[in-house]
Amino acid sequence: MKKLVLIVSLHFIALGAQAQWVLTTPLKEVSKVTTMYFASDTSMLLLDTTSSTSFNGGLYLSESDGSGWKRKNTGVTNDLFMLSDDQGFMLSNGNSILSTTDRFENTTFSALGFPNMNELFFIDANIGFCCGANGRIIKTVNGGQAWATTPTGITDLLEDIYFVDSQIGFACSTNGKILKTIDQGTTWSLVESASTSGMRRFLFLNDQLGFALGNVLKKTTDGGNTWTSLSVPPGGYDIKFWNNKLIVSGNSASLFSSMDLGLTWQEMNAPSATGDYYAMAVDQLNRLVLSDEGRLYVSTDGISWNIFLDGIYRSNLIDISFSDADRGAVIGDGTNSSVLYRTENGGRTWIRELIQLGQQNKYKTVCFNSTGGGVTAGELNTPVWISANYGDTWTPGPSNIPATGSFTSSYIKSNRDFFLGTFNSLSAQGLLMWKAVGGWSQNIATLSQISAISFSDDNNGVIGGFSGRIFKTADGGSTWTNIGLPGSDFPGAVPNIKQLQMVNENLIYADGYRSTDGGSTWQLHNFDDIFIRVFHFFDPLFGYGLDDMKRVLRTVDGGVTWSLVNDSQLSNVSNFNKVYFDIGKVIGLHVNSDIYINSFDELLDTESFESTHAKDILLYPNPVTDRLFVATKLELKSITLYDLQSRSFPVQLEGESINMKNLPAGVYIIKMSTSAGMIIKKVVKI
Repeated sequence: MKKLVLIVSLHFIALGAQAQWVLTTPLKEVSKVTTMYFASDTSMLLLDTTSSTSFNGGLYLSESDGSGWKRKNTGVTNDLFMLSDDQGFMLSNGNSILSTTDRFENTTFSALGFPNMNELFFIDANIGFCCGANGRIIKTVNGGQAWATTPTGITDLLEDIYFVDSQIGFACSTNGKILKTIDQGTTWSLVESASTSGMRRFLFLNDQLGFALGNVLKKTTDGGNTWTSLSVPPGGYDIKFWNNKLIVSGNSASLFSSMDLGLTWQEMNAPSATGDYYAMAVDQLNRLVLSDEGRLYVSTDGISWNIFLDGIYRSNLIDISFSDADRGAVIGDGTNSSVLYRTENGGRTWIRELIQLGQQNKYKTVCFNSTGGGVTAGELNTPVWISANYGDTWTPGPSNIPATGSFTSSYIKSNRDFFLGTFNSLSAQGLLMWKAVGGWSQNIATLSQISAISFSDDNNGVIGGFSGRIFKTADGGSTWTNIGLPGSDFPGAVPNIKQLQMVNENLIYADGYRSTDGGSTWQLHNFDDIFIRVFHFFDPLFGYGLDDMKRVLRTVDGGVTWSLVNDSQLSNVSNFNKVYFDIGKVIGLHVNSDIYINSFDELLDTESFESTHAKDILLYPNPVTDRLFVATKLELKSITLYDLQSRSFPVQLEGESINMKNLPAGVYIIKMSTSAGMIIKKVVKI
């Protein structure tokens, strides 16, 4: 029986107590961000009001300058209004309000009592307004707990509401009407109806000078009593005053500026030729941020633009692999598109590589080796793709694939020969291997339907599949030995293998079983008793696991006991499709191309983590000031150096030493892939 120990292990000190799950891919290719709020610190809020049968946007918060996000709501979002960095209100589903005093960490729900409401405005924490369909304006005097209608005299759809002070406010409609109140919304009067062109947005520079934007742009200089039309292209979505200029953004890449308060206009350099620019905001660095469909742009001068946040194409993400701590890729397969995205910073941001829009089954598996070689494949009648540079570029791989069906799993060797596992319910396809010398070979007799592949090194590996059947190789795949789970000789008696890991030539995990003798015998590991559903071991003793609430746990005794790494959980998110584990980091893949990451600091105590072969490697001197010498008889395949923030540093074994002279002082974790498996040690740079 395994024990869940809710204390810090003696071997590890978790410095990242504040570590938490964050979403790295909040925007999708269809996202429509209509409100952006930049706080006085590095935080920002994005409101994605996309609403369809296949995808709803949401309210997203980043507390790390846009590198990690948390979704703060469920359901359809309509509008966001912030009174301060912490206090604000969100209109949801057109009929309810979520209010907060701690940046939506906690919220209070209030029903409006009216449907189809569009926009919010709050004068203070108590007094607020909401406008919407049928010319309706409603008011609250108790922070949104109760709402009452105020008569407007019109039945148009009201698109925006704005107050210049506690008494004077305005509302505009899709039919070009503008309403004004001078008594805090008790009564409203019609001050503009000369045009039927829809109005969407107000901007007031003071209590007298203001603008109303929509299919036309109107201006007032007398506090909104009279309005005149200005010459600007139609289709405007937003208007801002930035760097002493009026900026108007709109549809069809419409972006204009005025230096004379709207008398004349100059077309600006737009970041894309076909964009619909829904919203603008000014960030903490006085940069202009522009919202396009599925993408945010940023500019310091309004002339040149960079991507601030890129949307990811929606897909059902199903596999992930890394070459090193920073460089890797994810692949997805869904009704919307098949996608491959790569990362260069450990999964914090993702770059589009292979996109098959509206097509399924193009990418089912991906795998990298430690030198940047990669392979991905999908249906057997689609190309295999190969990368030689950590996923930066991909080219079609070897053709004439000797099978039909679907690829399920893959492994690429250090020499870039690779395996592909197949699954075809109609006909056995087995294991495919491609060698640079010899081309394709197919092994059907060993295991006809394969769901998982795991190698501890290029020679030792296992494949698993139908009804608990597992085969093992010790010669790089030339020959295979049956080491199936108990009952695997009886088809259907054991479920198909889902989770398979060969830690070394003796230690193998397969779903709920563990073997310590290379598969000769199997025992239940009972991790399920403490609700650990997925796990990964870096050597025989040290590993991570996830429980049902997506909390990360650590073991340093081979799974006898487990301790919580941090309290962060995602209990409102269904099971991940795939989980990737690395030192100080866990990445979870989900539907709609949601990628979650939980990074935390990992510090070994002064006694190195004692894996089976840790004594076979000596690092000296430790602490080190210049060169760290590595003494071992083991074959060193790769070395990765991490600091306590899980950032990796490129290091290379030069003879028998590593040059650490130019690294900052601090504690580092050295992860060494050897002929005896993974070995992890700590070194102090002074």
